[in-house]
Amino acid sequence: MFARLFFSIVLILADSLMIYSSSKEEKLALNFKYFGVSDGLSSNEVNRISQDSQGFIWCATNNGLVRFDGYEFASFRSNYNDPAFSPAI
Repeated sequence: MFARLFFSIVLILADSLMIYSSSKEEKLALNFKYFGVSDGLSSNEVNRISQDSQGFIWCATNNGLVRFDGYEFASFRSNYNDPAFSPAI
């Protein structure tokens, strides 16, 4: 008798947890926005992404480094023809 009651309570709790977790997942759904060249990104191919302490998102692309402030992109490119340019060794 005790085993049957215990098993019934466990099933009810497990069912409740599954309902809770599925509704929680729906609330935590993430929305993604695709950014490309038409949005100001210097390339559609991003190799690395990082966020600095000020909240800027930095993207390393094949066409240079891009900073995103949440509204617009700013591109930073090296000028290999500049005599002052010295690549890191």
